[in-house]
Amino acid sequence: MNHRFLRSALALTLGLQMCLSVPAVFAAPRQLSENTLRQIAALIKEKRSRTPVQRKIDSQLLYTARMQRNLAVADGIRTLRTDVKLDERGQTLVDIKAKVTPALLARIESLGGKIQNHYAEYDAIRALVPLAQIEAIAAEPDVIFVRRAVRAQLSGRTISQANRSAVLEARRERVKAQLPTILQKIAQAEPEVAGGPVTNVGLVTSEGDKAHKADQARSTYNVNGSGIKVGVLSDSYNCLGGAAADIANNDLPSTGVTVLKEDPGCSSGSDEGRAMLQIVHDLAPGAQLYFATAFDGDVDFANQIKALANAGCTVIIDDVEYFNESPFQDAIIAQAVNTVTSQGVSYFSSASNSGNFNDGTSATWEGNYLNSGQVLEDSSGNNLGTLHDFSGAGDIYNTLEPTGAGQQNITLFWSDALGKSANDYDVFEVDSSSGNVVAGSNDTQDGTQDPYEIFAANEGDFIAVVLYSGSQRFLHLEGGRGLFEIGTSGRTKGHGSAVNAFSVAAVDAATAGGGVFVGGATNPVETFSSDGLRRIFYNADGSAITPGNFLATGGTVRQKPDIAAADGVVTTLPPNSGLNPFFGTSAAAPHAGAIAALLKSFKPSLTLAQIRTALTTTALDIEAAGVDRDSGYGIVMALPALQSVAGLSSGTRGDFTGDGKVDILWRYQGTGSKQGINQVWQMNGTSYVTSISLNPVSDLNWQIGGTADFTGDGKTDIVWRYQGTGSKQGLNQIWRMNGTSYVASVSLPNLSDLNWQVAGTGDFTGDGKSDILWRNYVTGQNMVWKMNGTSYVSTINLNSVTDLNWRIVGTGDFTGDGKSDILWRYQGGGSKQGFNQVWQMNGTSYVTSISLKTETDLSWQIGGAGDYTGDGKVDILWRYQGGGAKQGNNQIWRMNGTSYASSVVLNTVSDLNWRIRGPR
Repeated sequence: MNHRFLRSALALTLGLQMCLSVPAVFAAPRQLSENTLRQIAALIKEKRSRTPVQRKIDSQLLYTARMQRNLAVADGIRTLRTDVKLDERGQTLVDIKAKVTPALLARIESLGGKIQNHYAEYDAIRALVPLAQIEAIAAEPDVIFVRRAVRAQLSGRTISQANRSAVLEARRERVKAQLPTILQKIAQAEPEVAGGPVTNVGLVTSEGDKAHKADQARSTYNVNGSGIKVGVLSDSYNCLGGAAADIANNDLPSTGVTVLKEDPGCSSGSDEGRAMLQIVHDLAPGAQLYFATAFDGDVDFANQIKALANAGCTVIIDDVEYFNESPFQDAIIAQAVNTVTSQGVSYFSSASNSGNFNDGTSATWEGNYLNSGQVLEDSSGNNLGTLHDFSGAGDIYNTLEPTGAGQQNITLFWSDALGKSANDYDVFEVDSSSGNVVAGSNDTQDGTQDPYEIFAANEGDFIAVVLYSGSQRFLHLEGGRGLFEIGTSGRTKGHGSAVNAFSVAAVDAATAGGGVFVGGATNPVETFSSDGLRRIFYNADGSAITPGNFLATGGTVRQKPDIAAADGVVTTLPPNSGLNPFFGTSAAAPHAGAIAALLKSFKPSLTLAQIRTALTTTALDIEAAGVDRDSGYGIVMALPALQSVAGLSSGTRGDFTGDGKVDILWRYQGTGSKQGINQVWQMNGTSYVTSISLNPVSDLNWQIGGTADFTGDGKTDIVWRYQGTGSKQGLNQIWRMNGTSYVASVSLPNLSDLNWQVAGTGDFTGDGKSDILWRNYVTGQNMVWKMNGTSYVSTINLNSVTDLNWRIVGTGDFTGDGKSDILWRYQGGGSKQGFNQVWQMNGTSYVTSISLKTETDLSWQIGGAGDYTGDGKVDILWRYQGGGAKQGNNQIWRMNGTSYASSVVLNTVSDLNWRIRGPR
């Protein structure tokens, strides 16, 4: 009977926030023999005997050094298997955590070491050193810890040649069975796109291009990624030498790929980065592509992330994970991701290929440490530690199941802060046949080390965890790409779980049946795709999120993965490379990143928050209903994502200072020394920061009619209209602005009838471009000038409003449907005095009128509308133009859609010649 994933009520005793799989209750719980326990105790006793210098060294380095000297590893244990790699000179690559000084670097070299890289800001040195000199290096007072060089793994799903035909046959059968349903859904849901999709050139095109509707998005919105720089991080780009052919065949850009750093020596390069770049080029062929290796250490990986951002990449994609990346705190790589996302970069990372709980493929066990009651003792009866219970039923080992995947890396983390772990856990491998301990990791954690152990284990063997000293903590145990007999959810971790990164799960492109993804059960995540959720216990600086609670109810939970995208797609890489077809979350991440590049190309001023909203709110729901731990929000879709942003105004409406916050535009309408002065109030939400002067325009016949980003550069521009007579009567122009600096004036068509006044701006035609709204204050007519940037295209008439007491006072998306609405105020007397109203618009078509809160005092005038509170809702800006105690008062109505929430008082400006002129 296979008990691998049977649920039991015993799971409740573990206090897990995520779903846990435990075996059924056995008559005899999984126990270890007395001989095995004696061996583990001997290894821990050896650990206890280490010198202060040896406690600063990775246990596997210590074991290997002892065996090199023909010494027993521990009492009764002659040898252990380690994964320390030695060259012909007895040297091994190590990572040294230390205060980096010229003296220490010179000392390492004097001991025969060769420095590969060093970063003082990260206390990090990577060096090739003689194993015999490890203790001499660790003895240096500036050295904190020496460990084997941390390794990375890719998230490409390599399929062995023996299994390839079976996998492809299974795909064909699955598609055949699903095809009728897929075709029916496509017929119901997918109208033809006028003109047909834009196809790529090149020898091959990813099936994900069609499945994600990227071809339709390019055709519909005439966008291809141009103007956007996309960076990819992987193992290598051109170690195999195929890049030139890809460029010649247009499977990569004709201008080539800018390589910031290639895999040093091409020692491990498979050119998976080139396969990823091909996917990006298929979906966003106009994007400029960059590459940097992530295989020169975790610290260098972090630096390459920042280097790509510094090179101008606004979309960055990777498929690399370092084994030492903490699940519980943002480490070096995640901190680099935090840095670039704070600059607006959209960062996409593969969710990993280590399986998930729902599909019974989990190589993860995560939960609270449970004392099994099995105490390890030395010959004198001294306590050497206690074994962990994986089930609550006395199961003191977990089996790394035999799957044919080969040797796997076993990593153990626990919920201590990085560099501060004073609780000490160890992990061991027991041969399932002999009962002998054959490998393990038992580094010292005494207050300055990371809460981390790693070694390589054979499939079929038992994994045991020991609390050597300290307190109960939340554990995260991984079995690489293997399978644990007792598994849980919660694999996704590391920099892909940074709060503003996109962690991307994988969905086989074949489930689209050669067409588009349709969602639901038709397009499940790959069975190897890793799941969430991700519980974080520490801020990046090591401070606790929930001090005193480091168990399953502590910290905070992040929704990871965020989204899903296609894998199993064609590339030009060799058929036997494992990258053609290209499976894995490594293939999914570039599909999602390329869609973000299309969004940025369509509207460069989109913020990271707007891109996240576009991708997640239009994603196809799959797996569990709603947001789930396997696929996040679902499969990202290019065409719906672009449709969702087409109605958004460029940039943050009314942001002159470039900080993402809405500002207030003023014009002085009086005479004297201030005549014609224009000024911006820089705002921090609803708080005044400072005043910034713009170019003055002393002729008061020039009036500001609206503000919007007409040039598509993310900067707010200003619409002017000449309301005087003479040669300039009816002139209109746009001031192109660079923040608060005037750049140039662009002339618009004249409209000599001065009864027409500019009433505001907004994207009324849904093409992502700002249009100009007009009202005729004699006839009551209203119209929109459809604009293409700063060029007039055509006039579109709106419904007329003949009662001229109704004034258009602002625009904005009040109804939350992504379309610009029109704000009105009744300036006359009678029963309607002080009425405020929103016209809900569907483009240039009136839908309905929605009444807002009334303000009967007509001295209160609306100056504009913008999202001052940063909640995605349009607020209303007021100024009191009357006398008395309220003269010059200013305030903001915080709005929840079309519902009034509260008023926020702003600074008073008692001189009524100052008029608010935007945003509007």
